[in-house]
Amino acid sequence: MTPLLVQEMYPSSPGLSVGNAPQAQLAALNRMASAAESIAESDVVGSRIVREQQWTLSPLQGVLACARPGFFAAGGITSQARFPAFLGRFSTANKRQRLLRECASHMQAQASASKAEVRCSYVPALRSALVRPLKTSGSDGIEATLALLDEYSLTKDDYDALVELQLALGDKKEGEDLPSAVKSALTRAYNKSHRTEPRKLGKASRAAEPSRFDEDGALDDDAEAEDEDEEAEPVAAKPKQKAAASKGKGKAKAR
Repeated sequence: MTPLLVQEMYPSSPGLSVGNAPQAQLAALNRMASAAESIAESDVVGSRIVREQQWTLSPLQGVLACARPGFFAAGGITSQARFPAFLGRFSTANKRQRLLRECASHMQAQASASKAEVRCSYVPALRSALVRPLKTSGSDGIEATLALLDEYSLTKDDYDALVELQLALGDKKEGEDLPSAVKSALTRAYNKSHRTEPRKLGKASRAAEPSRFDEDGALDDDAEAEDEDEEAEPVAAKPKQKAAASKGKGKAKAR
């Protein structure tokens, strides 16, 4: 965590804050570049430590990641330390990699392309084709959007992933500026047309039995009556055949 904190805070060090003199600004820029290069070298060393288990390089990583950048920055921290933004960006990158992998796997039957080709070629084209009917026709364009999703074997989650997998320079991404009513109608229409039957659990004979519950989830009246009859039926006593047989043998011995 300490190297990440240094990487987050070293550009705001007072030692790199200089006046308007060109020579001072150039010197501060050179020191900042040296600190950045040292942090990059520490990343290389850290990757080797993790990949090859070279833990003897840990002191070198500490020097390159913390001590040397602090020397070039030539100053302390005057404000509160911020949480490393790298962790949030790394988590976002992993999430988008997972979304892209799922979209590419769903499109395998229609698009024989690698994950990189899907990201560069298919994702922008599909996103525009899916969003355009909703922007121009509103709720009337839902059928066209769903038909295109079915054509490429994509789901509603894939649609949301296609909207998220874009680097927009503006305030809103393509597809996010749709009215809430259109988004809700699209979700309802997809759930209605792609409703799947629940999986049957247990053996086939048990699954074939009629349901003992009504639509509200309560026990059916006929099933409840059957249960009461089964509870009320007395259990017949077994005949004591062994006891009778033992008595007969005793009498035979006495004779």
